[in-house]
Formats: sequence, structure tokens, C-alpha cells
Amino acid sequence: MAECTLVDFDITIQGEQAPYPLLARYKRSHATGLLHATIADPAWRDTPRLLEQTTLTGDAATITQVGAQLFQALFSGALYELWVAARADLDAERVEGVRLRLDIAAADVAALPWEALYDPARGTVFAADSRVTLVRSATVYSRLAPARRLRVALPVNILIVAPDDPDQIIDSSREIAGTEQVAAALGAERVHVEVMRGKFNITELRQRLAAEKPAVLHFIGHGAPDGLWLWQRNQPILVSPDSWRSVLARARAVKLVILNACSAARAPDRDAFSSVGMKLLQAGVPAVIAMQAPIRDDAAINFTHSLYEELLCGACPGLIDQAVTAARSDLYALNPGDFSYGLPVLWLNSEDGRVFAFGEDATATPDTVESAKPIDLAAEAAWLAHISATVRVDELPAEYQFVAAKWRALLKELASLLQQLRGLTAREDAEAFANKVVEYRQTKAATLRLKRLIEETQGRSA
Repeated sequence: MAECTLVDFDITIQGEQAPYPLLARYKRSHATGLLHATIADPAWRDTPRLLEQTTLTGDAATITQVGAQLFQALFSGALYELWVAARADLDAERVEGVRLRLDIAAADVAALPWEALYDPARGTVFAADSRVTLVRSATVYSRLAPARRLRVALPVNILIVAPDDPDQIIDSSREIAGTEQVAAALGAERVHVEVMRGKFNITELRQRLAAEKPAVLHFIGHGAPDGLWLWQRNQPILVSPDSWRSVLARARAVKLVILNACSAARAPDRDAFSSVGMKLLQAGVPAVIAMQAPIRDDAAINFTHSLYEELLCGACPGLIDQAVTAARSDLYALNPGDFSYGLPVLWLNSEDGRVFAFGEDATATPDTVESAKPIDLAAEAAWLAHISATVRVDELPAEYQFVAAKWRALLKELASLLQQLRGLTAREDAEAFANKVVEYRQTKAATLRLKRLIEETQGRSA
């Protein structure tokens, strides 16, 4: 059964200077403590740069060292005991999963690379843990807009915004093509992609948002802690976080914003609420994903590819923190020594992680909405036979044998599901058939994600 119901583990980091008071809550228990770590401290100042360098060097030891230091700074004393209790609940399967929510008011603390968290005792990378999601949140509700209605109709509309790059550095075409490829694979009945290119200004973008009412705004361009670059009067111009907040506050159809722009996750001053990402959360957007450092094109494409697949037809459709965790885990599996998996920051202002509720029923998933859609069992069997014959996991490097084992297990599960579907067809049990189709499609989506990872891994080792 998919682990789609998570229990919150909230950590609020308060104060204006170190040591920062900590308050943790899990279920009905709470703990307090102090955090001394801050990006202004010489001991921490270089950590973002060290992690950025790993995207070129593949230095897993540096990532785990930084992550362990962050873990020990955050979880000590009573907070550590509360976290151990949460992990014990996971191990005993008393809870399906834990959502670690960091509510950080000070920019000097928010600037620390929390997505690198690593539990040295368990050897667990938080970003790649299938049962733990890591998000940034905000509970200063006086600074947040009212929650948005999450119900959306299929297909989900995605607007990709790719302003012309005056430096001609960004290859937005690759990421656009990758997103369109995902949309084609998921089908026109699930997702529709529109692209806005050229030298446009913020007003023209506002008009496009008003006309198309997309559920997802996906920005590909240059960014900085104090804004994102667009155009005005044929000249590039840095549009401030407040301007973006004003535009997104009026675009209430938008449920998710993805900012593939350098440093959009960082705050320009000591107020963590002043970053572009946080300003959009203040505008009422339920979820915002932004980069805390430059991310390579290939990593960004793989991340968004996995994100859309998981969000729209994965095991927990509509749950953004689950989708981000799956996408991070995919990048981690490709190269544990490359911190690209930790560069995307997720801000979440949704109680249960949901940004989409499909159809008339707020609990419906895309598959249950279209459960009556026919499935060609012969075509699916031919597809399964093809990938079984052409994807050669026996050629993977030795350190990726766990991937090969997972691949074989998925193929076996798909074959079993097809056999069950044939049996249900003979019995003419429409309801059971529809439910089994849901399970088959979710398993197929996971198989396609793993197939892409295998091909990427083989390309790197070639």
C-alpha cells in the first residue's frame, strides 16, 4: 500500500540571533532546544559552496559530513529523543511516513543547506528516504494569504515561462522538451503544456496567467536572491520578489510554482520571508519549488521529469512533498556524490502535502477519475516484452545492483498485474478491473522512472 498519509514532525526555529530557540512537535509530544548553527558563523559559511562543488566532483563524503553536522546541530537532547520516537514509530509501522517541516524565520538559518540532512547513526540521507519528506513551511499566518481551493479538472495545465536569455547560457529548450515528453507519455487527458517564450514583461505574464489559468507555473531563467529576470522595453530587468508576489496573488488558479532559476531560494537580507520562493508562498501559492544554487541542465530535467510523473500519476497523486522526495531520490540514485538532489527547496503551505485534488471528489486521483478508460492489454504486454528485452540491467556497475533488483521486481509485478487484468476481463468484474488498472498504471509509472535512471546511469558509465 502506498505510504500517502504522513505524520508531521514540526520544528520551529525562532529568534533573531544565535543561539536560536527550537520547538519541536510530533503527535502530542513536544521538545525544546537551542540551535547555534548559522551561515554567518565561519564554521558554516563555506558549506553551501562545498556542496555546490560536489555537482562537479562527485564527493559523497563531503555531503554526508555536512549533513551529519547539520543533523547533530538540529537534533540534540530532547529533540533527538523525540526524533528517535518518530523513527521508532516508522520502524514499527505505527505510522506510514513522517513529514519533517522546518519553519525558519531567520535568513541566516534558512540559508543553511538543510536538504543535506544526514542521520549518521542510521546512515540515512533524508532527501532519499522513501518514508520521510523534508519541506520548508511557514506558520506566521498573518504573513500568508488565504489557502487556495485545490480541486483541479483534468488535464492539469502547465505554463512554462522561458524568457529570452540575454547571456545565451540557459538551454531552456532541453527542459521544455523534457517536460513536453513527460506530458506526451502521461497523455493529453492528464496534462496540457503551454510555453511562453520571448522578451516579455511581468504585466504580459500576468495577462497570460489570467487568460490560461494554469495549475502549475514553471519558470526557466535567470534568478537572484532579490528577483527573477524578465524584459521591459527590450531590456533585461530584475523583477523584485514583491512584484512576483503581487502577480501570483491574483493568479489563484496556480497551485504550484517551480523556479528553475539560480538562488531563487535564497533571501537577499536577514528576513527569510524576503526570498522569491517565500514571497510566492505569502501570495497564497500552496507549494513553491526553488533552487538554492545553480543546478545543471541534466539534473534539472531529470528532477522535473520525475516530479511531474510522480505528482500526476505516481503512488500518491497530487501530493507534492511525496513527488519531490521521489524526484530527489531518483537524482540520489543516479549519483549519491552529486548534491543536485538537494538543491531544490520545497516550501509547502498545505497541511497534508496536497496541491491537487482531482475531479469532483477531493480525494480522487487521476486514475480513479478516468477509471473507465479502456486499456489495451495486448499492447501493454508487447511493451513489457520490449523493455524486458532491451533494458540490460546486467550491464550496470556493481554499486547499482540494488537498482537492477528493483527493476526485475517491477517487471515481475507488471507481468502479474497484466495476468490479473486478463482474469478480471473474463469475469466481467468492471469495478475490480478499474481498480486493478489504477494499480497497473502506478506500477508502470514507477517502471518508466526507473528505466530512465538506468539509461542515465549506463550513459555515464559508458
